[in-house]
Order: sequence, then structure tokens, then C-alpha cells
Amino acid sequence: RVPVAPEDELGPVTVIGMADVPRQGQEPLLEAGSTSSASVQRQQKSGGVVADPYNESVMSWLNKRNGATLQGALAFVPWVLQQAYFEGGLSEGDFVIHRGQGAVMFSDASGFTTLTERLAKKSNGAEQLSECLSSFFTPLIDLINSYRGDVIKFAGGALWIYFQAFDDTKGENYNGVVPPHGTFGLPDLGPLATAVLRASACSVEVHKRMYNFETGVDDVLFCLHIGIGFGDIHILQVGGIRPPEAHVPRCEYFIAGPPMEQISVAEKLAIDGETCLSPQAWELVEGCVIEGKRKLARPEFHLLDRMDESKYTFPTIKHAAIENDNRAAHQFKLDELGIIRRYIPFSVFKQIECGTLVYVNEMRNISVISISSTGLDVMSSQGATLTQELMVSVQTACYQHEGKVNKFLIDDKGMTFLLVFGLPPLVHTDDPTRAVLACFDTVKVFKKLQLEGRFGVTTGRSYCGVCGSARRMEYTVLGDIVNLSLKLMLHAKPGSILCDEETKNRSSTELIFNALAPLKPKGKDYTIPVFQPVKKDPSAAIGLTPERIVRFPWYDHPFAGASVGGDSHLSSSMQMRVKELCGVKTWEGIVRVQRMLGGSFSKALHQGEQVISLQDQSPAKPPAGSPFAEGGVVVLMSEAGLGKTELAEHIIVSAACRLQMLPVFGTMGPRPGDGPRMASELIRSTLGIYRMLDAKGELPKEDFAALECVTPLEVREFLPSIKQVLKDSSIKDRGEEMLHSTLNVVCAMLRDLVRHIAVLLVLQLEIGTSLFPKALEDQATFWRAVGHL
Repeated sequence: RVPVAPEDELGPVTVIGMADVPRQGQEPLLEAGSTSSASVQRQQKSGGVVADPYNESVMSWLNKRNGATLQGALAFVPWVLQQAYFEGGLSEGDFVIHRGQGAVMFSDASGFTTLTERLAKKSNGAEQLSECLSSFFTPLIDLINSYRGDVIKFAGGALWIYFQAFDDTKGENYNGVVPPHGTFGLPDLGPLATAVLRASACSVEVHKRMYNFETGVDDVLFCLHIGIGFGDIHILQVGGIRPPEAHVPRCEYFIAGPPMEQISVAEKLAIDGETCLSPQAWELVEGCVIEGKRKLARPEFHLLDRMDESKYTFPTIKHAAIENDNRAAHQFKLDELGIIRRYIPFSVFKQIECGTLVYVNEMRNISVISISSTGLDVMSSQGATLTQELMVSVQTACYQHEGKVNKFLIDDKGMTFLLVFGLPPLVHTDDPTRAVLACFDTVKVFKKLQLEGRFGVTTGRSYCGVCGSARRMEYTVLGDIVNLSLKLMLHAKPGSILCDEETKNRSSTELIFNALAPLKPKGKDYTIPVFQPVKKDPSAAIGLTPERIVRFPWYDHPFAGASVGGDSHLSSSMQMRVKELCGVKTWEGIVRVQRMLGGSFSKALHQGEQVISLQDQSPAKPPAGSPFAEGGVVVLMSEAGLGKTELAEHIIVSAACRLQMLPVFGTMGPRPGDGPRMASELIRSTLGIYRMLDAKGELPKEDFAALECVTPLEVREFLPSIKQVLKDSSIKDRGEEMLHSTLNVVCAMLRDLVRHIAVLLVLQLEIGTSLFPKALEDQATFWRAVGHL
């Protein structure tokens, strides 16, 4: 829907068709997360007096509702984030929100891929997978929590767990008798060794209780292998851009530090049922545990067999950890519900509010982007600031195309982003195209920051839902296409994008896909087709071509990203639709148009490509009072698919052939940031008229050189910024400035042209499948351009 600009901007306006202007959504009177219910009062100002608060029944209902929302929302944030808030670390502008020391445990469960593959084919696969995940993660996370472990991140069947080093001897719960490690009579090991001891004991009990965990689906079993590291830890918070569907900024957090590099090696050395410790972790607990006998390829790393039960046992270590745990006293309360919302997807939080979180679990078709970034040390002095700039830029590129940033973490692959298109409520028919276009925008971000980025894009059916337990969970996506996107990402060259066949088949003609050598997965006897997308180059000839044929811009940019079979097919198909639709004599659209153009509709105008000629000395005359006789504005408006394009094409061909009124084009949409494209089309199509009037052929063939010849002196100062637009109309930096310069030049050129020939200025805004106003910011740019012209 395209809202009409005010009449005082455009002059007399003729509107053909009808469109509803969407009402702006109103904010709710009271929304969970904006403030605690206990602090809400109805304020009726009467002579400066504030009225009495809500009655007790309303307050009771609000407390109960928001209390339940708080309990559900707390599961989506790790405890260290809450600790950072109460210590003042979540202040605006703070990217490193926690600095500490401790052990980091990485646990990865085998069997997840097999389980998701089998359940994805079942009608109730989402429900079954959700139950399997809950039955597995609930006891696992309970065990981790009892040892004072803090689950920071999920990634499929993998967990990153932080055992923060606390000096429990100074804590409120310390009894002064039993040391924090739990064994009476032995000296205190100190906070650092105790943190690694707890992580080690936790891994021992996890293996004992959850080895070959039965999922209940066929013969699929889960089995964990674990890596443990130790060192300095940073927790960073980055982002803060508001998603298109929400009014709360979205932030991402992640864990970084030397232990992350250690566990990337350790977990690979461990096989199912084993735990491997890094040299830094082993040094602190060497005298507390028994080493495994299997030799490792890296002898400085050590396998953990069991605790040295003559000194320490996992039950006593766990009991002491529980006794000294005071984390419950430092949890978010109702007043902090708004803080929690930064870390929870909008649609998920709404389900938490309604008590229907189980409904977010589903199998659905999505497009997934995996991005790997290397060359950025987040622990350096400038690393946090650069990471923030990178995340803000990635969020912006993703949100412009109405996608979601689902995950951001640091692992052995470097910095990894997971972007998803097709998650509710941001669901579009052209999500695969949106995903690839978002990659092109993100590639520019990485180049600007001088970072290496690799991209893998896949499309297909995947589990989308919560992963974890009632104590700690995340909203995630699981399945073959997620794993494949990661594989494609790893095989991509720096700065390049690789796609699977499904993404290629479902994308629009805005993109061209070049086939590459197929990918052969490890241990498999089949290959996976791989494609590299490139943006389709727009035609250099927009408007009147050198052959004096009208070239329409929508042949290069099909409305709403429609998939069609190429230029020639689109041209003939469009002409056929024009003849069929405009040939309906009773259609109100063609009746009103012909009333303004004069005469009756002729199918012969749309039979093949019409050559425009100015040789006829007596062109037809439109009726008096018509916009085509005296000048004016005609606006075509309707829902998608009701014939605007066909009607516009008929008007343009009819005006050019019968009235000798030559077209100038400027179109925007359906993709974001199309101001430079509109600028390029305005310049090229205006030059097309100049070339047609240039009987001697003196104008240079190169567009900018021709522009220099015809630009009036009073606007030549704007030419330098236009030169860049003619080279690359997809550029988005300084797009508003370039469009403004172009409008000044084009207006001066049109004032010159209308002394010699009638001009039909065709401006088009295609919203496409975008759903939310944040993704429709081009509307304001478009109407400013219309008003200017």
C-alpha cells in the first residue's frame, strides 16, 4: 500500500484505485517489561492532585501476570548477565560487561543431527523433538547449576558453561568449617582451583548419569564429550538495534577469552563419554583427579578419568557448591523485566507473556545464513569497540531485509553469526532472496571494517523453537539446513557467498547463481550442489534505448521479487497481460485512463516492441482538462496484483506512441536503500530523451560524459556525487545525498527538455512483501523525491 503524499506537495492529483492507509499501532496501556506492576498508578490530574492507585484486584492480577512472565523470561538470560547489571556493568556504552577468571566447560552431544533428520519427516516432529530436548537438557542443566555452572550459550547440542571463580570463604553462606571444595580436613584450594574442580566433578557426574542417553526415538542416543579450559574471561554485550517488529532494542552477548581457544582443542581430543582438560586447567587440579590412560595427539592436554576419591568426591563437591551458592539473591526482579527483553526475540517474549511458550516450537521453512569472521581479537583494547560496530552493522543489514539475528558466538571457527529469514512474524514468500541480498550488504560491512567474512546460505525445513530446560533455555533453529549452512560457510573463500540448490531454486530473478564444484560431506557417498550468487546487473538502457524502444525498469526489478524466466519472457508475458487486462472494456481502471488519454484501447500498441518516432507532425491530442493535455499528476494505487503495472505500461506506451510524450523513469523498492537506483534511472532515462533529440549524434555514448554536456551550469556542482551512482547503483553509503544531487540536476534538465518535447515522468514505489514500517523507510525518501520533482 502506498499512502498518497499531501496535495500541497504534488499539485492537482488524480488518483486511480483505492488503498487503505494502515493505521499506526497503538502502544498498550500497560505492557509487561515496561515497569513493575507494583509501581503502576492511574494518574488522573485534577488541580494538580494525583488520584488513588489501581484497586487491589487489578494489582493482584498484574503482579500474578508479570510474575509468571518474569519466571519464564529469566530462563533466557545467564546469571552472569544479571550479576553484571547489579554491579553496574550493563550501562549504556559498556561493551565488556564482565571481567573475571574461571573454568569454561564445552559439552557437545552427538546424535542431534540424526534425531532432527528423522523427526523432520514426521507430522508431529516438532512436538517430539521438543520433548526429547527437554528430557535431555533438564537433568543436564540441573546438574550444571548445582555445581554453580552458568550456561552462557547453546549451539545445537552444544553448551558453553562458565564456572566463575568465587572466594566462597568471604561469602554470606560460608560456614567456616568445611572448605569450599567440600572435603573436611583438607586445606582450601583457593577460588581458581575450586572453579576448575567443580567443572571437573560436574563432567564426571554428567558422564555417569547421561552416557548414551535414550531419546525414545528409534535407536537414537545422545552421548557427550567435554572440553575444559581455564583463564581470564570477558563477557561482552553488543548490538542494540531495534528489530522491525519490536520497539525494544535487541542485544547479543557472548563469552570470550583464552579458555575458548583451549576448549576448541580439548573437545576435539575427547571422544564420546570423555572429558579433556587444557594444560592451564590441568595444572590447577592435577592432584585432585585421576588421569585417563588413553594417549592423546597433544600430550600437553589431559583426559579426566575420575576424581581422586581419597580426597574429593563429586557428591561432596556438589553439596559444598550448593551450600555456598548465593546467586538467587542477585536475580532480576519485576523492575528489570524490561532489561531481560533485550535478549529475547519479540515473538518468543509475547508467548511467554501469554503462557503459551510451547507454541513457538515448530517445523517450518526458513532460510539460514551462517557467517564466519576472522581477524578480530575481541580481547584487545579496540576489539570490543570494533565488535560492537560489526554487530550493529550486521543487525542493520539483517533487519532492513526483515530477518533475525538468532545467534552470535565465539568458537574455534572464530566469530560466528547465525541469521534466519522466515521466523514469525517476519515471514515472506521471498525469504531466500532476502537472505542472499542481506549477505551482499553484509559483505560490504566486512570489507569496510577490513575483516574477512565467509557466508553460507541454505533454505529448507527446520526445527524452530526453544532448546533447554525451564531453568535455562534459548530460542534456536536445528536441522540439516543449519549444519549445511555452516559447511558452506567453512568452504567459502573470504568475502564470498555459497548457497545450496534450494536457495537457488526459490530465489527471484534479481539474482544469478553460478554452479561450483559440488561438496562431498565427510563419510557420505553423495555430493551437495553448491552455487555462488551474483546480483543481476541492471540494464544500462532505461527508458528510451538507442533503438528508440521503451525499456521499462520493472523488467530488471520484478515487483515483489517475482520469479520469472528472464527478460524476453518477462517482456512478452507483460505485453500479454496488458492486452488481456486492459482489453476488459468494463474495467474501471482502463475506462478512467482512456478518458484522460483520449480514444479507445488498442491491442496493436502492445504487439511486439514499438519503435517511438517523432516524425509524425500531427500527434493525437488528449482531451482538454486531462493531465496529459495540461500537465498534472496521476497516482495508481491498489493492493498487489490488481493491475497497476499493466495499467502504467499501457499509459507509457500510449503516451509515447500517440502523444509523443517521452518517458523518464525513477523507481524504488521492493528492496531497502534503493535511493541510488532511483537516481541512476532518472539520469539514464533523461539522457535517453536527449539522445533521441540529438539528430547529429554528438552526445557521447558514456553516460557521465553525456551528462556533463547537457547539465545546466547552475547545477553542475552536483555532478561529482552523481558519477558514483552511475558506476554502481547498488551503493548505499551517502544514498540520500546522491539522490538529492540527482534530483537537482534532473529537475534542471527537465525544465530544459519541456521546452522542446512533452515528458511523462514515471515514479514508482514497490513495497513488496515487507511487513513493518522500519523496513519501509524508503517511503519517506520516495515521497520527498516526488515532491521535489
